[in-house]
Amino acid sequence: MYIRFLLFFKYVIESFLNTKRYRLTRKTKLYLESASCKLPLQDKKEIMEYLRYSLISQINYSFRNKYLTQKIKLTKDKSNGLFYVNHKGKRLYFKRELSKRAIKDLYRCLCIEQDKYSPHSYSFGEMSFQNEIVADIGAAEGIWGLSLIESVKTLYLFECDEGWIEALNLTFSPWKEKVRIINKYVSDNSEGCMIRLDDYFYEKGINLSTIKADIEGAEEVMLKGAEKMIQNGVLKKIIVCSYHRPNDEKMISEMLGDNYLLSISKGYMLDVYSDVDYDSIDISSIFRKGVIYAKYKY
Repeated sequence: MYIRFLLFFKYVIESFLNTKRYRLTRKTKLYLESASCKLPLQDKKEIMEYLRYSLISQINYSFRNKYLTQKIKLTKDKSNGLFYVNHKGKRLYFKRELSKRAIKDLYRCLCIEQDKYSPHSYSFGEMSFQNEIVADIGAAEGIWGLSLIESVKTLYLFECDEGWIEALNLTFSPWKEKVRIINKYVSDNSEGCMIRLDDYFYEKGINLSTIKADIEGAEEVMLKGAEKMIQNGVLKKIIVCSYHRPNDEKMISEMLGDNYLLSISKGYMLDVYSDVDYDSIDISSIFRKGVIYAKYKY
């Protein structure tokens, strides 16, 4: 009840100020109530209910509220000065430049994204990674890799942000014998700070079986750089975000559909952070599926 009051209070303030976020919230609600809205009825009802008293976010389902008031204990590691959260019994470190408040906000966001009801969840069914070689592309803080580190054979963490490398090394130090951290962009060519997955794995005879990718709209070029592994069935499971650009779901599905059985995450992500004029766009374009799960057919 307390969090709903706070969310509603913020809603009232921003409605009075007529902020961009409030206008987008209002426009979205009008769209959901319109005959032109083709969303499944259950999603329409759940998002509408959430937006009754809350401003629009990327994820607009009631489960997220339980994380907004959760108490988060930060501990400072005196040996290196970095803060960490005890995440399911393991230390999850955060990069040095983040404030304590920023870390708490980020950790809440991560928990919301990976809730079992979330459209951003990387988990699908009874997916197993036992004794597999796995790559986390766009690892950031590494929370997904940390969740499966004890079961995998080898974990490759690709992260282009230099600021996360120190934190990743600390988080995965107990398993350093089976973790590789690569500070590069994953792309469709191998030049300078960029690397193709085919060059890094396929050409070296490394049987990478699973990838997870969340790389801010660069998923298409990443998949092009893994063309040989995709066509030859080396990659058995692909978990890839599909919400960063309006056509990502269609594009990724077409790239993988011949060789893979595809499933799509439940619910919808809403693109609320793009630098566009929300007052003039077709509001239906902000509703996007969050994650595509692909399993090799043969």
